[in-house]
This record gives sequence, structure tokens and C-alpha cells, in this order.
Amino acid sequence: MKNSFAKRLSLTLVVILLALTLALSTVGLLSKKEPKRGIVIVTAFLSGGLYLNNPDGTQTQLWDPLKNYEDFPVQDVVSPTGFGISEEVINKALKGMGGLTEVLKLLDEENGLMANMTVDIMTGKSIKDISPANPDSPNRLKYGAINCYKETYDSMLKRYGEKAEVVVFNYDWRLDNDANANLLEEFINERGYDEVVLTSHSMGGSVVGCYLQKAENREKVVLYTPYSSACLGAVDALVYIEDITRLLGGIDLGAVGGFIDVNQIVKDVVEPFLSSLVSMYQLFPSPYLMESGQYGANDYMITVDGEPITSREELIEFYLSRPFAKRDGEWIYPFQREENGKTRLENYWDAYMVEVDGNKVHSMSLVNTVYFIGVGQKGMEGVSYVTNENGEVVLDEIRYSTEGDNMILEYSATSGSDPRGANVVRIEHGHLNVGINFNALLMERTFLEIDKVWG
Repeated sequence: MKNSFAKRLSLTLVVILLALTLALSTVGLLSKKEPKRGIVIVTAFLSGGLYLNNPDGTQTQLWDPLKNYEDFPVQDVVSPTGFGISEEVINKALKGMGGLTEVLKLLDEENGLMANMTVDIMTGKSIKDISPANPDSPNRLKYGAINCYKETYDSMLKRYGEKAEVVVFNYDWRLDNDANANLLEEFINERGYDEVVLTSHSMGGSVVGCYLQKAENREKVVLYTPYSSACLGAVDALVYIEDITRLLGGIDLGAVGGFIDVNQIVKDVVEPFLSSLVSMYQLFPSPYLMESGQYGANDYMITVDGEPITSREELIEFYLSRPFAKRDGEWIYPFQREENGKTRLENYWDAYMVEVDGNKVHSMSLVNTVYFIGVGQKGMEGVSYVTNENGEVVLDEIRYSTEGDNMILEYSATSGSDPRGANVVRIEHGHLNVGINFNALLMERTFLEIDKVWG
């Protein structure tokens, strides 16, 4: 009798425990939190929307200045079939800026647009109080300057809006990319994303590269698709800092309309502006590009009087020797030394590298990255300097290559990895096309990769 009761009691307890376990499991399944997903589109050099913060707490649209042109057709102007601005677009752009009189004000050396956007190159800080646009900005600046990433945003939202929050991350592209990476980290954390798909264009890849250095950031990224990213720098940046007139391709534009001297504007307005930007120096070709497969046995990134620069130490010494590295005898921000004895530029190079098993690898190689790169376009690959009769080392010749998108070389766009690897999408278009023309050039493969991780 006792044994029978004990058996019934034991069986009852087992049933209760099983029922309780099943109930708890069901509750756990029902209460399991779905991961919050985000698709973050990171803007490029010159393409992030910026506001001027006024003393009264209001903001003025600063970059870009097309205040009354909400539907600027950037994909029509920079289309896969070519670059062109119609008379209609020009007239609408002039109207959007407030007319020709306002355009001329923007070019004023002391109070114009670029004067307002100039950076104190000795401190690395903006002279004016400027903030990037955010996802809640009231106008199209939230999509980047002149609607650069609205097409990307709209297409992403249409396809994945029910699965993820789609946002454009604008940052102050004039300033330190490593600092902007910290802002990207804060942005993603504040929005509470558990899983992130990242895309970037051009210099946006530099920001993302620094962001990915931290393991906790990499853990959130399920996919990264950089479009023509300047992962390892660009020879163009060095050349334009050395000689801004080369930005015009050697063409003497003279006076436009008989009263605007474009060459003089470039010299007096554009050159001081560009040479003040911290990010321009961070776009200089890096030692990792120099050591990559971009250069063969007899090809060199930089030579001086026929002698190639072959080491990181030689490269930074060369940069420090250039006139642009100082103002009034003092090192400018990128070349000032920090506590570890390295220049800020050297520390920036280290900010996108991660040590793995005693070797330094680019942070992008440690996440699920699919590179989209432009190829087959003529661009700067190497530069030669010579000592002239006055004993000055001056830029002499530029060597060109079609192994890139006309601005970013293949190995830079792939962070030093094989540009013909399985995770590389090669597109025969120029730099702007591979980044802005999302629907025509990038959408199909990008969506294929997102579907792999999110179903």
C-alpha cells in the first residue's frame, strides 16, 4: 500500500515537473525578444548634410546650399551612362541657392560658404558651430547632400522596412574620421540595434573601418557592403593638397560669363578650405596601400629623385618634410605627435587595424564584408618628386592606372585584400557612380547579400 502510494506520488511529481518545465519553456519562447535590426547608410566625403548652429538655438542649412531644391536629381546628373547637367537643372539649382547674387555671396573669401566651413587645422576643430544632419532633420539633408543617398534609403526602406529601421548616418566629413567612428558607435548604440547591416560610400569606409576595430561593434554587424571605399587612402588626396589646380585637370577655365574667374576662386577659396580639412590628410595614401598588391616589383607609390619610399617610417618622414605639414613653423593637427610618440596620422592608420595572432589585419576582414569596387577607369596610382634647381623637392609626374574607379585604387577599395576575390563585386564605372547609383549598379547584389543574413 505504501509502495503504491509512493509510486503514485512520484509519478504525480514527475508530471508536475514536466508540466512546469513545458510551461516555463513556452513562456520563455513567447517572451523572447526579437533583435532590433538597423540598416545604416554611411555618407562620403563632401556628401554628408551639415547645419550651422545659430546663437538663438535655430539651425541654418549649410551644406549643401540648395535650400529650395528638395528634389535635386542627383542620379540623373551622375548617371551610369555619363555625367551631365541640363540647363533646366542649372536654372533650378541657381534658384535653389537664391539666385546668382546669393551664389556670388557663397564664394566670398571672408564670409562665404567655404569660409564658414573652414577647420582650424592647428586644433582639428571646426571654426563655426556646425552639426551633421540626423534622421529627424526636417529636409532632405537627412539623405546626405543633394539627395546623394535618398535612392539608397528609399529602396532599402521599400524592401526591408518591415524587418529593419533604415537610416542615413551623416557625419562631419571635414573632421577626424576616428572621432566620427566614435559618433557612429554612439549612434548605433543609442538606437538600440542588436543586428546591423552597414553600407558606406567612399570616405565613409574610413569611418566604418575605425568603428569595426572594436570587437563589441563587430559582433553587431551581420553584413557590411562598402561602395568604392577609400579604405587605404588615395593618391588623389596627396596630389590635390600639393597642387589644387590639378583638380581642374590642367584646364584653364578662365572667366565664366565674363565675371567669375574659376581659377582664381579655386586658388583663393577652394585651396584654403581643402587644406584645412583633417579628413583630407587622413585620405593620404597609407603604408598599407604602399605594401599591398597594387604595386609590382618595379612600381612604387611615391618616389623622390628616382628613389622609392618603401617603409612606413620613410612615408611619414616624407609627409612631415612637405610644406603642407606646417603652418608658421608649427605642425598642423594631423602631424602633431600624441602621447605614444606617433603622429596623429600614424595613429589614425592604426585605428582601422586589428592584431590577430601577432599580425595586423584590416578590421573589415573580420566581419561579413562584400566589397563593391569600380574598375577599368583611369586614375592616379603613383607620384614622382624631384629636387629642382633651388633645392626644393617638388611634385613632378603622376603615374596613372586603370586598376580602380578613377579615384580609388582596387586594393584600397578592398582594404588590401584580393580585388578579384569571391567577396568582391567589380563594376566598370567611376567613383561617384559606384556609391550614388544604387538601383542601377548596387541594389541587386546588395539585396542578395542582405537576404542571406536576414532571410
